[in-house]
Amino acid sequence: MDKLSHVVEYHRFVLHEIPSLKGKRVLELGAGRGIWAYLMRSAREDFDSIIVGVDIHPPYLAHCKRFRVYDDLVRADARWLPFVESVFDIVVAAEIIEHLPKVQGPFLLKEIERVCQGKAVITTPNGFWHQREIPHGVASETHLSGWSVSDLVSFGYKVHGIGFRPARQIMDRQPKLWGFLHYTFTPFSQVFPHLGELLIATKELGNTHPIQMSPIARQYFASDKKSKHHMSLDIIHASTIAENNLVNSV
Repeated sequence: MDKLSHVVEYHRFVLHEIPSLKGKRVLELGAGRGIWAYLMRSAREDFDSIIVGVDIHPPYLAHCKRFRVYDDLVRADARWLPFVESVFDIVVAAEIIEHLPKVQGPFLLKEIERVCQGKAVITTPNGFWHQREIPHGVASETHLSGWSVSDLVSFGYKVHGIGFRPARQIMDRQPKLWGFLHYTFTPFSQVFPHLGELLIATKELGNTHPIQMSPIARQYFASDKKSKHHMSLDIIHASTIAENNLVNSV
């Protein structure tokens, strides 16, 4: 848990914010090992949905490719996404923003709003979370900033807390007491998020302007799911990101 590579305590709260995948185009930023995509597909009815995973770490993308959880995988920096405006219905950025320097976090938030026409779901620790160990030794997993309730509210997000922040210090030493405090205080943290150990922030973007999709992007989202991975490299524009490579398609 201290590594925070993936926090299981978020599961039910994030899934609560995604009641259906039916006909949805979903973007997951920081795909990692594909856990969120698997949870979304297994816990929700999956009719004609498209889930695209983005990560900057090639071994993570290779891992996701092996298990075929995503319709598509793209290697990109979440601060400069290779997608056209308002093309996704849901964007999930779980445990991502704290891995960016604080001054660069707004770039991520701006990109989420640019590519999303529906709901954005962000999770992050409440404040800076010191790591004793970097997950899997991956440099991009290092915590570089801390985000507060007021930070996220200032960008128009609705924020709820999970757990009890003061209990963070005893997580490893007294896990049973930590668990008791975590589950006891979560209902209060939902109402008073500054108490929470973890934060979940959502924003209804509701972009109603017409989506200006390139011909290639239109073909990408209209194509059969079995052939979509062949389109991925074409929708990554070199003028948008410096390194426009994709994990080998399946």
